[in-house]
Amino acid sequence: MFTPPLRLVALCLLIASSETSMIPLKNRADTHLLEIPRTVYDCPITDPNARSVWKAGERAVVVWDTRGIPFNTTSKGKIELGYFKGKSSNEHLDIENPLAEGFSILDGRIDVTVPRVKTGRDYIVVLMGDSGNHSPAFTIS
Repeated sequence: MFTPPLRLVALCLLIASSETSMIPLKNRADTHLLEIPRTVYDCPITDPNARSVWKAGERAVVVWDTRGIPFNTTSKGKIELGYFKGKSSNEHLDIENPLAEGFSILDGRIDVTVPRVKTGRDYIVVLMGDSGNHSPAFTIS
């Protein structure tokens, strides 16, 4: 049998493991199931897209779809620049220098300054909030 602290850890792991968890709770001799929904939403990035060309040092906008986000969320977002190299799925994110952070995920857009980076066609932006959605690869010149 779990000790009380271990029971709490087990409960947290069960909640985190799926979108909806069925958690057995003991109430005297009866066992009940409690369904605890976990909100996970997807915010596809719509801009930049594969046709986008950002110019280093200029302003650009990152836009994402907010339709799946619950209206009462308090999630804060962060935008990070990264790139793909070859066929690797590594996003090479510049986590030390986010393009933007601390904004409401419900905003659906944020203006950023394009960093001065090497010209390339494999750049992406990643929206951190509830999930890490990345844009299609685009160009920075």
